[in-house]
Amino acid sequence: MSNVQQFTKVPFSIIKDLDEIVSARLYRNDADVIYKGHVPHCGFLLLEGQITLTISKTKKVVLNSGSLIGVRELMNSDPIAFDVNISSNSSVLILDRSTVDDILKSNNEGIKDLFGKEVA
Repeated sequence: MSNVQQFTKVPFSIIKDLDEIVSARLYRNDADVIYKGHVPHCGFLLLEGQITLTISKTKKVVLNSGSLIGVRELMNSDPIAFDVNISSNSSVLILDRSTVDDILKSNNEGIKDLFGKEVA
């Protein structure tokens, strides 16, 4: 699998449902949140702004709203293949292991299906 393929685009209807379960956080400044080769402590769902994946010194990928990153690696205890930076004035949902476990136990089939694919 290509490093760039390790994020998921989340439909707006599921983002809306998740936003009722998890509180959003606004990053006022740029923040390096996951480092290449480390198992993340949480995943992120970008609501507004952008996330930059740094794959190498010359290759970067910019993710926009609706992108889910780091959940698969978090839940499978796998190191991530790139650095992850959240840009200033970006709003995200922070998804730690217990939050993802609660989501997987929820009654919302759309959310359970999406996250079930992430942790499989």
